[in-house]
Amino acid sequence: MLQLLMAVLVICMFFPLMLRMTQSLISIQRFPSEVQDQIGLAQLRRFLNCCKVQSISIDELICVNDKQWHLRCSEKNLFLSPGTIIVLEGIEEVFFDQRDNQIWMLYLRNNQWKEALITNG
Repeated sequence: MLQLLMAVLVICMFFPLMLRMTQSLISIQRFPSEVQDQIGLAQLRRFLNCCKVQSISIDELICVNDKQWHLRCSEKNLFLSPGTIIVLEGIEEVFFDQRDNQIWMLYLRNNQWKEALITNG
């Protein structure tokens, strides 16, 4: 009986500490979406520098290097296929636009439209 009381006492002493540690772990956040966007866009630009853009439609970009790649948004992710290389997560919509020799991408994240230059010439 004494061992049970000691165990309950120890649990009661450490419970507030465990609660405080859990709250601090919950408050740790991932990178802000702006940082994630910049990393993903830099990787996309690097990839597209090694490719030749074959066609651009409003919702898909097709480019070719050793094989044909499709860049499009599906299930809130911007990804390259074949395979599934996720470029940006949490994207609701994406549109591609060619202006002069530049390709721009307009995307919707958290009800906010953002625009990014993805190829230059």
